[in-house]
Amino acid sequence: MKYCVGLKTGVALLLAAQLFIMPAAGIQAAAAPSDLGGHWANATITAWLERGLVSGDPDGRFRPDDKITRAELVKLVNRAFGYTQTREIHFTDAVSGQWYYPELQIAGAAGYIQGYADGSFGPNRPVSRQELAVMLGKLLKVETKDYIAQFSDTVSSPDWSKPSIAMAAVNGLMGGYPDGTFKPAASLTRAEAVVILDRTLSSISGGTGTPAASAKSDRSAITYANGLRMGSGRLAIFQQGVDNPPSVIVPVENGEFTVPALNDGIYRVEAFFGDVSREDQLLNYNFAMKDGVPAGGLLRVVASPKYAGSLLFADGTAANGSLSLQRLPTDYHWGYNVPVVNGRFVAYLPDGEYHVVSLTGADGKTTSVAAEFTVADGQVRAGSLDIRLSRELSGTIVKADGTPVTKGFVEIHSSAKFGEIHVAEVIDGRFTVPLPDGAYDITYYVSPEIDYYPLDLHIEVKDGQAVTGPLKLTLPAEPRKR
Repeated sequence: MKYCVGLKTGVALLLAAQLFIMPAAGIQAAAAPSDLGGHWANATITAWLERGLVSGDPDGRFRPDDKITRAELVKLVNRAFGYTQTREIHFTDAVSGQWYYPELQIAGAAGYIQGYADGSFGPNRPVSRQELAVMLGKLLKVETKDYIAQFSDTVSSPDWSKPSIAMAAVNGLMGGYPDGTFKPAASLTRAEAVVILDRTLSSISGGTGTPAASAKSDRSAITYANGLRMGSGRLAIFQQGVDNPPSVIVPVENGEFTVPALNDGIYRVEAFFGDVSREDQLLNYNFAMKDGVPAGGLLRVVASPKYAGSLLFADGTAANGSLSLQRLPTDYHWGYNVPVVNGRFVAYLPDGEYHVVSLTGADGKTTSVAAEFTVADGQVRAGSLDIRLSRELSGTIVKADGTPVTKGFVEIHSSAKFGEIHVAEVIDGRFTVPLPDGAYDITYYVSPEIDYYPLDLHIEVKDGQAVTGPLKLTLPAEPRKR
């Protein structure tokens, strides 16, 4: 198969590749590109220019907002990651003798590229954002299948890219746009490529640059089990052995954080709250403070094991929203949120027993779940993370004068299982709650002001209905005194 490229086009592509990525010797005397001033990626691109990983044009420009081709990106990755080994490649449009051919051979040996279904590689095609996300997963050797995309425009993305997009977002390597989209098919710019690869290298090494050349970080870090740094967010830290300890919230930037000067004692890193992923990760990392600093030096917090689960309504439709979990016993009475997308969720959990409290939908409605499970050593030991809600029990609730209760919650306790509590949200005098068949005690209505009104009603439920008939609740005139 032969390919013909116009002379001007071919020369332009060759020059673009050679000028964008040049050996260090080729830029030592070059002035800083004239088109980087005020650009959002100026600092990162300048750092890469100084280290000889990229270069500007002879006319003094870098062209940061130009599209980057697949071949150009491969050469940039090879240089940044220090790949040199080669192997034979068999792409139908990869022609021996072209400038990019040895770069594809190197990338093939490194195992981070793949071609299209027709056997081609498309070296001169622009790189899409979703293609880069897939490449990042291969570069980092991350298993992406359990990651769940959180962007409004990735629901219909192809299966080959959707989990990789989620992985790149959760780990802070690639972000979305202010309107909640990811734009998976959009072409990648030169500036975006440099910045994203810089983040990727930092997630491995703890600093900008190749892993071998990076200086050791002087900050504490939080990583996944495979060594990949988490993105940005917040850590919750509690002092142990203290009644009702206040939480210490510590900002995390690209997986790094600084432990504040805390009083001497034993502390636990309880959770990580991701800024990009909007999910919480439960942790169980203990450390000691002595004379205002961690007694053992810098902290190296490793994420808990990852568990995948599902949540379906009684009719089999997939749930969407945010799932609230509590670790038992509820030492600090905190809820932890896990995104649910199309009925699937992933939770990072230390060993222990957990209570699934509720699901909050995109419309703000809260649905009681009340499931329990136990995990240990990466395995579910009791219960199940594949949850199917029961049929919903419906009811009405009015004040003592007969007017509907507008907001609040009805608290329902299982008569058979101590500690099993279901919470039904009240909206304009009505409430619904999924309840398995069994006996229950409706104990309280809780107002938005946290006033408790005793109800003291026993019911039997079968197939989503109260056996005694329609459920109609009337509040007493006054709440219980605190």
